[in-house]
Amino acid sequence: MKINIINTTTDSNKIARIIAEDLINKKISPCVQILPKVESTYKWNGKIVCSKEYFLIIKIIPDHIHECKKHIKKLHNYDNPEIIVTEGEILLDAYKEWFLEHSAQ
Repeated sequence: MKINIINTTTDSNKIARIIAEDLINKKISPCVQILPKVESTYKWNGKIVCSKEYFLIIKIIPDHIHECKKHIKKLHNYDNPEIIVTEGEILLDAYKEWFLEHSAQ
């Protein structure tokens, strides 16, 4: 079964949890993983910046891409949040059943 994985980062554990809980409560995603203490290095306003961030891994069915993006933008604390989507595939039937049971269709 094909799925999409959306990644985003934030410097706030509170915002990461708000995004995760919102997406799960609305059945946009059945599972969001939050990885703490990710170090990001990037250029912002002409300077190289290093910051500690929380990395969110959001698993969704393909039909939920635009809804997920809308919710992230609404709840995020960054002016220009990272929202990157990749394709994936669920390989185990039991996990696929659980995934679909907890995703709005």
